[in-house]
Amino acid sequence: MRNKDRIPIILNKINEAWITVPDYRLGQLFFNLTGQYDCFHVEDNTLENALDAFIKEDGKKKTR
Repeated sequence: MRNKDRIPIILNKINEAWITVPDYRLGQLFFNLTGQYDCFHVEDNTLENALDAFIKEDGKKKTR
């Protein structure tokens, strides 16, 4: 069973990243973070690391 404490941590990071690029749609943000249309198979730690990098770069990560 996965640790439920990870949920608010990741949601807060999504919020922080999305605020830097408010014109993005949520799916667009996820695609740019993961490079995948299908985010179903992206592990939480992978998404969290991508969010950290995106936030660190102030949302200026190159997009596709």
